[in-house]
Amino acid sequence: GHASQFSSKSDRDRWLRDEIEKLEETLAKQQEQLTSLESTRSEVDGQIKSLRHGISESREAEDKDKAEVDELTAKEVTLVNQRDEKTTRRKELWREEAELESRIRELKDGVAHCERTLFGTMDADTSSGLQALRKLVEEYQIDGVFGAVYELFEVDEVYNAVVETIAGGSMFHVIVDTDDTATKVVELLSRQRAGRLTFMPLNRLHPLAVTYPSSSEAVPIIEKLTFNPDLDKAFRHIFGRAIVCPDIETASRFSRSHQLIGVTLDGDRVDRRGAITGGYIDANNSRIEAARSLQELATKLTSKEDKLAKVRWKLTKLDQEITGILGEIQLTTVALHQKAASRSASKANLASVAKEEANLRARLISINKSRESLSEEVRATESQLKAYRQELGSLFEPTLTDAERGRLLALTRQVDELQEELINLSSACTELETEKNMLEDELESNLRVRLDKLESHLEAILGSESEGRVTLQRRELASYDDSISHLRASIKDLDMEMEGVQRQIDQAEKRLESAQNQQQSDSAELDKDA
Repeated sequence: GHASQFSSKSDRDRWLRDEIEKLEETLAKQQEQLTSLESTRSEVDGQIKSLRHGISESREAEDKDKAEVDELTAKEVTLVNQRDEKTTRRKELWREEAELESRIRELKDGVAHCERTLFGTMDADTSSGLQALRKLVEEYQIDGVFGAVYELFEVDEVYNAVVETIAGGSMFHVIVDTDDTATKVVELLSRQRAGRLTFMPLNRLHPLAVTYPSSSEAVPIIEKLTFNPDLDKAFRHIFGRAIVCPDIETASRFSRSHQLIGVTLDGDRVDRRGAITGGYIDANNSRIEAARSLQELATKLTSKEDKLAKVRWKLTKLDQEITGILGEIQLTTVALHQKAASRSASKANLASVAKEEANLRARLISINKSRESLSEEVRATESQLKAYRQELGSLFEPTLTDAERGRLLALTRQVDELQEELINLSSACTELETEKNMLEDELESNLRVRLDKLESHLEAILGSESEGRVTLQRRELASYDDSISHLRASIKDLDMEMEGVQRQIDQAEKRLESAQNQQQSDSAELDKDA
């Protein structure tokens, strides 16, 4: 108390009222300032939360954009690989096409040579007619034309001379199904002046039944021919009465006895009247060999032309596919550039918002420091005001006993110590919160921005930098990830430590309140005793 300072209770009370009035004015100003700080703090905190929400949404959008960029990049790589594969396949087909075209030219030259050899053994009209026949059949889609006799059978080359001797000019006759078909072709040949042909309508052929000798020296030549059974009447009409004999004498004997045509393997012929014909046959100018070679070459030519057509069809399809892929690559590249540009703009905006949020956080730290300092001043003013009011209501006792003075002094020291402890704890809490805010600011405004820059830089160099440089960038990126993890762990530890300090503050405030109550109670008892 202040009893020793005043001579009377009225002097003391007048001084106390003046002090109380001053303290009340000071407390009102402090509370007004504290309210203003609280309002500002609340406003800034709201702005930070709003910005954080915006940053969170921006980061989610940026992550989505990154995923889309990655997807587009992967698609572009896939399309480029497909283009390269199909381009390689097209080059292979081009080579195959060139080889086929070269082979077809060779085959056409061979066919032309065989045709010259074969058609050189017949008159000009027949040659022109046979060359025009196939074109007419294809152009006018005529059914029932089987072809020339030489095209329609196969025989062992041993019997070439026999077949040529028996068939003679019939080798170039054309087998058709009916005489109507023959008439149609004849009219077309005549109209186009494309030569003359002899036709064998199957509906007009009625070969007689033949009895062959029961001897191994008389072999029916028709049994040595291979042909379509539907053409049996035509081949029996030409070859049905011919037998192959080992020599001219045997041929003459069987010709007379069975009314047949006997032919030796050398081509000597004996007809049923006994007339003998024959002589040397040049194997190099064999019409059957020429026809066989022509058929083989024509078959190969058709096969190669079919294969060439398939190759060209594949090339056309590949060209279309490659064109489609190139179009997709172009669209994907444009979309990728657009998305990358959009992502760059989003990153720039995110960095700007993060910087604004960091500035607000720094301002919030300053406000919190001012608020804590002012709160301490308010508590000190309230405590002093409370003490003056208690003293104002107490009796004026200029002197106390030594025991009472000692007890009061001890209580006063205890209150002062508790107040100092409360101030220290509050200061520690403020420092911890400041450190936490600084760490969060470091995380959000520095490390996070640096991480974003590194990610962008890494993406930019992946396609152009060396593998070692990429590895270094990845290591640095991993290092910043570790730093962020450690900072987050530190912030978590500080939160726990702040909770512990806050509990100590609460306990100190309770002890201080208890000590102040005890002091008031003891003062009241002392006043009563006095």
